[in-house]
Amino acid sequence: RRDKPDEHLYRRSYFDNNDPTIVRTRIRVNGKGGNFQKLTVKDMIETPAVSYDKNSFRITKGRWEIGADGYFALKNEVDVTNQIPINFNGNSFTIDFTNVQGEGYYIKYDMKLSIDPSIKKLSTTELVAIMTLRCLWTK
Repeated sequence: RRDKPDEHLYRRSYFDNNDPTIVRTRIRVNGKGGNFQKLTVKDMIETPAVSYDKNSFRITKGRWEIGADGYFALKNEVDVTNQIPINFNGNSFTIDFTNVQGEGYYIKYDMKLSIDPSIKKLSTTELVAIMTLRCLWTK
């Protein structure tokens, strides 16, 4: 799969290689490079077995460019974590980006499972239920 040059939002999550109770999540915002007065990214966890690691959140800003390999890379990346509020509300968070003029953002954070899926031998259905997260984009 190659990245789509017209995407506005892309999210992926994966288990940590060393700790199966940690899920790493990455959200690419505004890959297309559009202009917006306000963008809101909202993520929701739909199970009590998962929680956000609030200290893991990082937001970087730059310009998304698709390289020769067909994948996005954030160019001229600057850490703006301390400049953009992350609003937590129980099992969800929102991040508002204002006056976006073509720049892109990369949101990185971890989630913690309250159970170890490798020990409990969860079925695929149970893992999917735990990992069902929603990411909404509004403009």
